Amino acid sequence: MHNEDETLLPFFKICDELSLHNGLVICGTHRLIAPPGLQAKLIQLAHETHQGIVRTKQRLCDLYWWPGMDKQVEDTIKSCVTCQHHDKTAITHVPPLQPVPLPDSAWEKLAIDIVGPFKRAPADCRYAITLIDYFSEWPEVAFTSHATSAAVITFLSAVFSQEGDPMELISDNGTQFTSVEFETFLSERNICHRRSSIYYPQANGEIERFNRSLKQSLQMAELEDFLQVYRSTRHATTQKFPAELLHGREMCTKLKVAGLLVPKSDASLQPGMKQIVHQKQQKYKRDNPYTTKEAHQKFMEIYPKIFTKEKAMLPGIPEKRTKGIHSCDFSKDTITGEDSHNIAFYINQIKKCQKLRSGSPEFIEKLQILTKILKKIPILRSPEEHETVFKTMKVIPDISEQLSDAEMRHLCTTVIREFWVKGSTVDGSQAFYAILKGSVRTLTKYYKKMIGGGFVSGHVQWTSSSELSPSAPQMLFGIGTCFGTLVPLPPKMHHNVLTIVTEENCDFLKISSTDYLRVKEELGKREQLAKEELIRGCPYYQNWPMVFIFQLTAQLKWRKFPIDHVFMKGGEISQYVGFIKSGCCNAYRIIPALVKRPLGKMIKRMKQVLIGQLCSRESFGEVSILLQIPSTYTLKAATPVELGIIDATDILGLDPVIQMLLLQTVKPSFENITYDDLKLEYIKKEGEKEWKHKKDMILQDVLSYNGIIPGAGKWVHELLISDKGERKHEEDSHIATYRRPV
Repeated sequence: MHNEDETLLPFFKICDELSLHNGLVICGTHRLIAPPGLQAKLIQLAHETHQGIVRTKQRLCDLYWWPGMDKQVEDTIKSCVTCQHHDKTAITHVPPLQPVPLPDSAWEKLAIDIVGPFKRAPADCRYAITLIDYFSEWPEVAFTSHATSAAVITFLSAVFSQEGDPMELISDNGTQFTSVEFETFLSERNICHRRSSIYYPQANGEIERFNRSLKQSLQMAELEDFLQVYRSTRHATTQKFPAELLHGREMCTKLKVAGLLVPKSDASLQPGMKQIVHQKQQKYKRDNPYTTKEAHQKFMEIYPKIFTKEKAMLPGIPEKRTKGIHSCDFSKDTITGEDSHNIAFYINQIKKCQKLRSGSPEFIEKLQILTKILKKIPILRSPEEHETVFKTMKVIPDISEQLSDAEMRHLCTTVIREFWVKGSTVDGSQAFYAILKGSVRTLTKYYKKMIGGGFVSGHVQWTSSSELSPSAPQMLFGIGTCFGTLVPLPPKMHHNVLTIVTEENCDFLKISSTDYLRVKEELGKREQLAKEELIRGCPYYQNWPMVFIFQLTAQLKWRKFPIDHVFMKGGEISQYVGFIKSGCCNAYRIIPALVKRPLGKMIKRMKQVLIGQLCSRESFGEVSILLQIPSTYTLKAATPVELGIIDATDILGLDPVIQMLLLQTVKPSFENITYDDLKLEYIKKEGEKEWKHKKDMILQDVLSYNGIIPGAGKWVHELLISDKGERKHEEDSHIATYRRPV
């Protein structure tokens, strides 16, 4: 009887608050007394997204009560393996902080930030855009593939369409939030944009603290479940539900008991909430010696000095360098993440930049040679002369920037020379001209049109009409300058919009627009045929209908990769589907293996094992992208490889019928290789390596025993050097001998 009294003692202390409702024992107005058999289950439900001790207690205390509930929750969370594994708490000294005043109403002041990239996430979920309300603590989260201003504006437009526009938005100094596009979006909605101090994320601590909870929970729970739990849990500072403060009602969750009435509250009728938040902030300041007023003032005195650097005193001011013949400019080229460490990319850019200056003697000499060749009609030129024309066209900037090497190869056999006497008017609306001799002046507002660009003016003062006035200054162009267009102008446009006048007798290199369009069409047909042959040559696509092949070729792009380039990493989803046109790729799989250390100790290491090869007319990456499953092997280039690739976004955007056909016909590569096969292959390779090492050691011991040390001392390996009279027998000079000193 004594033991029963001790069990009932906690209930006796609150006997005045207990009541019976529909067979349920209620504590207070709505808190249910949970029986012992359900207590562990309720704690598990409240802790399903692995929130901390305080939040789990708050979720339970709103709806349930039983004796010893707090201690039981603490013991459960402290013994949770997942929470202990992902615990990131650390003892740090908090810098001086000033509490942010609580806004007067909900959705008045918001904070926004970007989290990521998440390396193991799908391609469309690499970044997370987070938004939180300072008053209600209501969060909004959306995933995106690229953290750009356009993605942020799309996210905010969707949120503002539901909740309305705020008065103030807080962000950091990321390029997404400092762009003109983003500032225009906010100014149109009359939203005040405030940015936090650079290199000081604590200034936007409201959203940073939420980002920490988000990143921790995403490893263990789905985003939708996390947001529902977060919005329906009392906040530690406001002691209110985010949903209640923003929408005036509580959210129904799995913890709610059907039929049980919960008293409603109106956040707007809680004048004491602002005082509660202020008291908590003041208590935090008193408990933290680093947030005193004196510490804050001292920090603000030092803070500007972080970003100021002493001006370096140099011995002299270097002269401004100008671009020379071999100078390079990479600013116009886009360097992707894959090419940033590829030396071949920069070598190719250097080769592209090796163009002669238009006024240099070498440039004029090349144009003179070109003029002599162009005096012949194309059919009478030799292959060597066609090659000279091609090389000279490459050093003319306006031609090489518009045309590819393949297009210039074809056009060099059709270009002609035109001679115009002084005072002639030349219309460039049907051809593209390069000045080989003489000079010209502009007659109209524009003198050339580049492919993919607009019209280029002569930088002179123009009258209201399209023609030049006699008194207007005119731009003169000399040798090496181009005018005209490679793309025919629309019929409705004025026929002499690109017109010049020769100032002296001139020689022009003429590329007809008709020839250019014909060459472009032929190369397009050849490229389309090469794409079709590549895809149809792969084993899984040989029986595909041509209508589906055409949809794949429309998305195919050519790429070249150097040796050892990694196409797919094991454990990651492929970024594209690759069709191997030329070259060979090695496939590796990582396995745990025992490695012998120099002293004979065996340690466990992860080793790559070659499991096979993919050669020309084979493909990879389809199953990984369509099923969104990580690759089981790593694919690396064994030789220089040329691929036809289709990006993952283009594959996922294909017609569902084509995606289903891909899954039915394409099979994963190397799926039949088991773990035992890999271990046997690794043991075999290690045995061969060990035996080779043993033979080398035996050979070295034998040579050392006989006093022979190749390449050192008296045993010097040299090449016989022939004198000038014996140069005709140069092959004999490669005979190696061991020479003993006399």
